[in-house]
Amino acid sequence: MTLPRQRANAIIEKQKMRPPLHLIDGNFIESSGNETIRVTNPADNTSIGRIASGSSTDVDAAIQSSREIFRSRWSSVTGTQREELLQNLANALEKDADNLAILESLQTGKTYREVLIQDLAFGIQVLRYYAGLVTKAKRTSHSMSRVMSGHVNIQAYQVVGALLSWQSPLLTAISRVAEAIAAGTTIVLKPSELTPLTTLRLGELALEAGIPRGVVNVVTGHGSKTGQALALHPELEAIHFSGSIENGRHILVASAKSNLKPVFLSMGGKSANIIFEDADLGSACTAAWKAIFSHRGGRSIAGSRLLVHDSIYDQVVQVITQRAREISLGDPLDEHTEMGPVISEEHLKRVLAYISLGRKEGARLVAGGGRDVVGSRAQGYYVQPTVFMNVKPEMRIAQEEIPGPVLSILRFQEDDDAIKIANGTKYGMASAIWTQDINRIQRFTRDLTSGTVWTNCYGVLDPAIPCGGIGLSGYSREFGENSLSQFCYEKSVFVQSK
Repeated sequence: MTLPRQRANAIIEKQKMRPPLHLIDGNFIESSGNETIRVTNPADNTSIGRIASGSSTDVDAAIQSSREIFRSRWSSVTGTQREELLQNLANALEKDADNLAILESLQTGKTYREVLIQDLAFGIQVLRYYAGLVTKAKRTSHSMSRVMSGHVNIQAYQVVGALLSWQSPLLTAISRVAEAIAAGTTIVLKPSELTPLTTLRLGELALEAGIPRGVVNVVTGHGSKTGQALALHPELEAIHFSGSIENGRHILVASAKSNLKPVFLSMGGKSANIIFEDADLGSACTAAWKAIFSHRGGRSIAGSRLLVHDSIYDQVVQVITQRAREISLGDPLDEHTEMGPVISEEHLKRVLAYISLGRKEGARLVAGGGRDVVGSRAQGYYVQPTVFMNVKPEMRIAQEEIPGPVLSILRFQEDDDAIKIANGTKYGMASAIWTQDINRIQRFTRDLTSGTVWTNCYGVLDPAIPCGGIGLSGYSREFGENSLSQFCYEKSVFVQSK
């Protein structure tokens, strides 16, 4: 038995013993109702705990707690003090990293290594980046005349909300908390009911790091009930949403029905990864399979469409297909596992339905194509790494987001064709190009309609550089200095002297 698995058993027992409570005003409190939600491990469908199903009363209690701490104390906390708190939280995450990574792996199906080395390590970088940024807020001044001047204050909202998806729940929660504290606002987090446990733990660590009670509140429950109550609340001043297009639309409607709060959406993707004939094929192919099969294909930036030049198409298909067949599925806590299960039975059925649809549409299945039920995997939600070739741009498997490890490989001949195909979906989260031609790089980085374009790499992120989409991928931005504008508003001040 590996060390992560040994720790996991103890963590599961601890989670099962914990009552289903919200974290509000620095305390774990019971929900106003009696309904609870079972949280399961997608690797074997076993229970790892229960959470409270929050009501509008619970949401209101969290928002009132945040408003009270903002008015009484938090609004007067200096930038230097907030910088120290962010560093403290980063230190706390580093200290608890192994346990956090195991808990995240248990609830999501992500491999322990992916969480520890990628999500958690990057989340700590994000906290330290915003800690360094928090005392460097911009202020614009303008002298209008000898007796009149004007300046712009950047004013934090009192309370913002964040609805988190199941895709990268820990990293997303860390990022929202980092941005909120750097901006000087308070935040109410509502994690996905599928993956709430690490968000609750993050709230605990925030308290241990010295962040005042009520600055970070966590209310759990279903999106249709708890999330809707948060989006409708008239005293919430802004809301950040990560999830599906359908649910994003619900949030916009809720905002319109309540107080017209700003809504910042981060939704799906159908990212195009384009390999040209002059690319370094070794690097391009390695990045291509990682772009779709790491994190079980469940990220909005997943490279789910691989566009390959006709002259190298068969060669690339052969390499990618062989690697897909070799990927090791299994227990996400096992050091040898390369890919874990998808998040739930519902998502498993959806992925398998798309695979069936791809066959019906006429795409050629060359790897995977079904559920993996070998041995202990029969109890979990495992999908074989799946590759389709001869995919046409108009096929639904090339147009619609599939929440799993399914790759569509498309063929192109001319640069214009590649741009047309890449831009030919309703999404605009990310894209990548692999070429040595500098003129081509300049053209494609200009003409590809996506929020991020990588050249000769894929999936690179940096806390100082914004990440987000356009179109139906949403329009919010996380990371970078400008992301703080989503937690603040500008106040123009005019001063007349005698």
